[in-house]
Amino acid sequence: MVKWLVGLLIAPVVLVSGVYVLTPGELRISKLIAANVPSAGVSRYLTDSDQWIKWWPDSNNAFVEHNVYRLDDLTFHIENAWFNQGMNVVIRKRGTDVKSTINLLPLALDSVSLLWKCSLETSDSPFERIKRYQQAKDIKEKISEIFDSLETFLSKKENVYDLHIEHGRVKDTLLASTRTTLTEYPSANEVYSLIGSMQHYISERGSKEINYPMMNVSRVDSSRYHLMVAVAINKAIKENGVFENKRMVPGKLLIAEVIGGTNTIEKGFIQLENYMNDYQLTAAAIPFQLMITDRIKQPDSAKWITKLCYPVY
Repeated sequence: MVKWLVGLLIAPVVLVSGVYVLTPGELRISKLIAANVPSAGVSRYLTDSDQWIKWWPDSNNAFVEHNVYRLDDLTFHIENAWFNQGMNVVIRKRGTDVKSTINLLPLALDSVSLLWKCSLETSDSPFERIKRYQQAKDIKEKISEIFDSLETFLSKKENVYDLHIEHGRVKDTLLASTRTTLTEYPSANEVYSLIGSMQHYISERGSKEINYPMMNVSRVDSSRYHLMVAVAINKAIKENGVFENKRMVPGKLLIAEVIGGTNTIEKGFIQLENYMNDYQLTAAAIPFQLMITDRIKQPDSAKWITKLCYPVY
């Protein structure tokens, strides 16, 4: 009987002691992932919280409000500040806030690691200590789920750049070209009118076009646009001051196909330039659109197929 009573008294002491032994005063949580993507490409996604929906788990129920996402019963409040390759995320559960940081760790030009970490202070109370342990366990599981989803997303470069970018080479090196200046962004009718005039001139000089027409539009100033169109030809034409031959160096070429109108095309070129900057590539010549779809025959710009081409070193 005495042994039973002693055991009954000792058991709570052993249990409480076990809580203190097994649960440290500070609970540290971390999750590390890696991706074969330049650090600049990853940081653009992290600093723009509107992009997080693209890789957040359970994206249908994720968005709460600007800079706030949900995963089950936890909310993640993203702070906009970007400091020393890192940012803060406040994790909230039932009114309790836990501050965490995401750090971006460049490994090489085309690879990076991401580390998400936080810590929770426990309490002198064994019951509160157990509660904090369970909270830390929950946070660790959610952080792992979120980062695993991000790692999968970053494994495909087309997710990072919104384009499937290929490395090719300039094959059509002899072009017939012409140019003009307009007061507004050129319409499809203006572009194809210029192309039509050039095609007629090429045909009359015994040359033949061998690929889709191409164009480049650049803004001169607030009221003028510079339009250049060209077609690849099988032999040089006689120049007349309006139509001229142009030679392209058979060098490297970034290629990406897009479907859509002018806005889609412009966004595509921005992403190509992001890619060039991230991988430290230099422009070798002006970029151009290879117009796969005849935009006169297909007036719906949402259906235009265009190859974006950027010569690079």
